Amino acid sequence: MPENTNPEELQQLKQQLRREIRTEAALPEDYRLWASRRIAEKVLLLEAYQNAGTVMVYASLPEEPDTREIIRDAVENGKIVLLPRCISPEKMVALPFSGWEEMENGWLGIQEPRQPDEGMEIPEPDLIIVPCVAASSDGKRLGHGAGYYDRFLAGRETETVCLCFRRMIRADIPMGPMDRWMDRVISE
Repeated sequence: MPENTNPEELQQLKQQLRREIRTEAALPEDYRLWASRRIAEKVLLLEAYQNAGTVMVYASLPEEPDTREIIRDAVENGKIVLLPRCISPEKMVALPFSGWEEMENGWLGIQEPRQPDEGMEIPEPDLIIVPCVAASSDGKRLGHGAGYYDRFLAGRETETVCLCFRRMIRADIPMGPMDRWMDRVISE
């Protein structure tokens, strides 16, 4: 991407790439299941995951690597699990996961934790697992387009891991000054 790309052109490039990927991204279910298991296995072996007391994960959408195994393992191993909740068109927060039965559809239609009791202290995550539409092997990430994660991660030094199916790994991910590079991209 040329250095002099203005923000409007950058957004157009990203939108075009998202459309292109979604058009060609009808991954077979057996591939998604197999790849999701492999991705989860790799996450569970990460030293950063094993040492984390608090892990932020996301409730995966059908087209994303399935995160349920990671969430299950974290809960079973006594980790505090945080999931994102979009509280406005501009802001996302990390809230405690207390079971699938306690989840509700957020205003974007994504499963989110319920708002906790007022005054509840929520720890900072030691590791943040991030979704994507596509990513590059060197840490560039193309999100879904709302910018929630880039704003949430701004100013945080927490290690980030992006989960991406190998078939969605691309070198041509456009990045702007507000986009956060991932510390690690894990595929099957």
